Amino acid sequence: MLTRLALCAALLAAAAAPPVTAQVHRWVDEQGQVHYGDRPMSTTASRLRIRAESATAPAAAPAAPAAAAHRPAQAVAEAAAKPAAGSSTSTIDRMLARQRAAAAAPQAAPTAQSPGMAASIAQCKAHRGVDCETPQGLRNLQRENTPITREEQARIAGVRARRAACARAQGSLGC
Repeated sequence: MLTRLALCAALLAAAAAPPVTAQVHRWVDEQGQVHYGDRPMSTTASRLRIRAESATAPAAAPAAPAAAAHRPAQAVAEAAAKPAAGSSTSTIDRMLARQRAAAAAPQAAPTAQSPGMAASIAQCKAHRGVDCETPQGLRNLQRENTPITREEQARIAGVRARRAACARAQGSLGC
């Protein structure tokens, strides 16, 4: 009986322990070499949170040419469009490239005179009635009416599946 109690206590303690995480910084030097470390190399290093139990050596990312760093949004958009290996590192690289391209591209606010926006605004007013003609509201409306790629659909489906699994597990370890 005492061994069962000790075993149950040990299992409960192991299950209640918080997951161990470590901060990993990723940066690309002037030659296009990707580096990982525990401290950032510069202010532009991106932070990644990696669980210690699943930490492995990072997959080798394809090196970007040094000239691509000088070309603004076009090079970043081209790099994001190229298919890469199925590793999480390449996914992160693509997401960062999309964010940089979005930040580098001039943000022209959609206007009511944009093609197709008049019908969308009328539909927005009929259904929601709020925030249909402000620049942010028009951007949201445009985003809602823009078709997404299969990759984005798959990513969204994966996120929804993970959320559903976590909801079923009610926040157990791994969620």
